[in-house]
Amino acid sequence: MLYSVPYEYIKKKVDVRVTDTTIEIFYNHNRIASHRRLKGRPGQYSTITEHMPEDHQKYLEWNGDRFRKWAERIGTSTYTAVNAILTSKGKEWNNRPIEAAWDF
Repeated sequence: MLYSVPYEYIKKKVDVRVTDTTIEIFYNHNRIASHRRLKGRPGQYSTITEHMPEDHQKYLEWNGDRFRKWAERIGTSTYTAVNAILTSKGKEWNNRPIEAAWDF
């Protein structure tokens, strides 16, 4: 399982306290993050939006509906291509092929 920390602490040595329900992350004895402990499928992640740099937070606004609306304004062919990418991946789509078509 993967848990976020504020981006300023990436690559810093931290201490982690694990309980049945909570993951707490400390830097120099100060708690910098707390997450509900994930259970079940390995590879899950818990990301707190505020832990991301501002420019990364902007990407969260781009969901499937927003990509489709953007593509529709460009034209039918673009909409068809974007929709095919989004639906081919199921729920966990990756927007990189779409980003390649548009200069973010």
